[in-house]
Amino acid sequence: MKRFVFKLETVLKYRETLEKLAKNSYSEALHLFHIEKDKLLALETKRDTLKAAYNVKAGAVVLPEVLSFLSIYNAQLLYLIRRQQRVAQEKELAAQEKFEDWNLKRKDVKIIKRLEEKKWREYLKQADKEEQKFQDEIFIAKTVREMVR
Repeated sequence: MKRFVFKLETVLKYRETLEKLAKNSYSEALHLFHIEKDKLLALETKRDTLKAAYNVKAGAVVLPEVLSFLSIYNAQLLYLIRRQQRVAQEKELAAQEKFEDWNLKRKDVKIIKRLEEKKWREYLKQADKEEQKFQDEIFIAKTVREMVR
């Protein structure tokens, strides 16, 4: 019997390559999202630290320049936080799109692998049929030889 050959093997390899590329793209997008999220957390930590600076005890002497500086710095931090939130959201959306693309590629590969498994089972059935036919022929030939004697 001839050996098993899956005619769509090159298509399967191509789809697996596309899946790997999509997975790498998703991984990179996810990494960029986490970087932006870390930047956002750093800005929020700075803002929390700044809030602690506003916590002035009663009777303490506070210079107006310091309060003005803290107020301006707080406004700048709020602006940067809002901007960083938008950037992080964009990166998250990009990562979600890459994930969906990767998921589609995985499904394509699974479909072709299922088809390959189906063809393999058909091949095994055919091989069993041929083996059984061969065994039947041997049995018949043996029976005929015994009858002739």
